[in-house]
Amino acid sequence: MKFELRTNAKYFTDEELLDDLKRVAGLLGKDKITQTDYAQYGNFNKGTFQNRFGSWNKALDAANLKVSIEQNIPDEKLFENLEIIWRTLGRQPKYSEITKPLSLYSTKPYDSRFGGWMNACKAFIEYKENDIEFVKLIQEKPKKTRYINEKVRLKILKRDNYRCIKCGRSPATHLGIALHIDHIKPFSKGGDNSEENLQTLCDKCNLGKGNDESV
Repeated sequence: MKFELRTNAKYFTDEELLDDLKRVAGLLGKDKITQTDYAQYGNFNKGTFQNRFGSWNKALDAANLKVSIEQNIPDEKLFENLEIIWRTLGRQPKYSEITKPLSLYSTKPYDSRFGGWMNACKAFIEYKENDIEFVKLIQEKPKKTRYINEKVRLKILKRDNYRCIKCGRSPATHLGIALHIDHIKPFSKGGDNSEENLQTLCDKCNLGKGNDESV
């Protein structure tokens, strides 16, 4: 048997390359890694993954890691995402609302592609100008939505000290407890998303309360 030193990435299989991506992710304790991360801890040149798999993101996907930043997103996908948000809220989304889980993408691709959020909204409306149903939607008075954005959720949780205000339990002290943001006056009975109408309840207390505002 001849022992040879492999110094060129072309001698390594796809599986060996992907295993090294997973190794770096495990080393850093991350489920997604950037090219900068890999350049610091990886055994291969990051360009190797571009050549072998077509792009860095495709390599991450092949390694079952999360894609850190999706690049070259088609206009259609950006518009599709915006339409889902618009329909969910029942109105034009605000710049601050373009965050997960409501949005698949951040504001960055919209800013860079269209030169700003308002320009992105205008381009989207032009794209949908022949969609009679959607044109009717954007002309209607905005409807109330029960969706509570992450910023408000966090504010209510902090205000209530990350505890259920009914039973006092918290995920920090009781294993398996999940905290929900509840409408004091139920949304189904006209309650809004104002901070005064929101409270922190554990999943059990929230289930028991249902839509009874007297509880």
